[in-house]
Amino acid sequence: MYFACRAARLMGLATIVLALLLLLPESWTRGAAAQPTGGLREGFYSQSCPQAEFIARQTLQANLFLDLTAPAALLRLVFHDCQVQGCDGSVLLQSDFSGSIKSELLSDRSFGIRRLDFIDRIKGSLEVACPNTVSCADIIVMAGRDAVALSGGPFMQVLLGRRDGFTANNFRADSELPAATINVDGLINVFGPKGLTLEESVALIGGGHTLGVGHCVSFIERLYPQVDPAINPFMAGTLRLLCPNPTFFNNITFSANDLTNVLFDNQYFRDLTIGRGLLTIDNEISRDPRTSGMVRYFASNQGYFFQQFSSAYRKLTQHQVLTDGAGEIRRNCHFVNAIPQQPPPFPFQAPPFPFKPPTFPFHPSDTTPASNFNTDPTIPTDPATTDTPSTATTDIPSTDAIAPP
Repeated sequence: MYFACRAARLMGLATIVLALLLLLPESWTRGAAAQPTGGLREGFYSQSCPQAEFIARQTLQANLFLDLTAPAALLRLVFHDCQVQGCDGSVLLQSDFSGSIKSELLSDRSFGIRRLDFIDRIKGSLEVACPNTVSCADIIVMAGRDAVALSGGPFMQVLLGRRDGFTANNFRADSELPAATINVDGLINVFGPKGLTLEESVALIGGGHTLGVGHCVSFIERLYPQVDPAINPFMAGTLRLLCPNPTFFNNITFSANDLTNVLFDNQYFRDLTIGRGLLTIDNEISRDPRTSGMVRYFASNQGYFFQQFSSAYRKLTQHQVLTDGAGEIRRNCHFVNAIPQQPPPFPFQAPPFPFKPPTFPFHPSDTTPASNFNTDPTIPTDPATTDTPSTATTDIPSTDAIAPP
């Protein structure tokens, strides 16, 4: 009961803090300017769509009041898109009838990917203002950037000008997205080729894990058959209660990554210093002599963590992107333009709420593996299991309806 009450108080405090952060002017948290590179540049849409970044930020900000867990989902979406063949919007593509495009969401590594609807809402807003101008790849990067800032993290200047790719492959996602069980050597192998230093890689892991939750399937091997001795004993007991069976229901139950999992801060690193790392990689970076000092320094210096994370985010989102004449600007983020029968992503009505809002704080896809969604049009869809948002017009709920329980 004590811990349930404490969790409720923390969630209430986090809700208040996040609400205040949503009202802060962007200039209060603006970071250093990014430098042009490889066809990308700051202010890329200054002539073709001057309000693009403002529209994207305002649409996201309005929708965050419906789901305070969305920033974690959007930040993860950035990583999944950029890790597989560069930031080209491939993570959004659905499988096509020919079989040449196989949705990356069919990969087991994509379990729990959600809030694609937020990307679609931003795309719909931008299509109203500037048709066929802003790429889905850029929207993902902007959404991740703004999600971090609106959750209490730094506002990062990012370069824009990415174009959308034509391909997606779930097998490539299987091979290129790292597992939660990697160690520091694996971390170096994943991020080193993208130009990230080891310190930036640790910061990127911390930024990705300071928001959101981890499902049992991601850490079950640390609990059974024997508890990993590196886990804080009290935390290990709690996790065993949440995940009582090493085989069943591991994709449903989840645990907060840190004590302030809706705020972007350095609490993740402070937790690591007392053995409260959730995933294997969390434990590895806190114990490996190459990274343990970085963990302790990030735990004591949030500003430096923000600085290193911002640098890592820019490097990750600028690696091997499509620019200039390569790729395309998709009309619908889920289909390449060569498939003309597909409708635009949303009816072009003004966001933020083109669909019935979800129930706070969780979206149904939180407890449904991404592989359960039928992204292959050659497979008949079972209407009873399809996660389709309502298109009915509804009133915006009162604040009581979306407040935490």
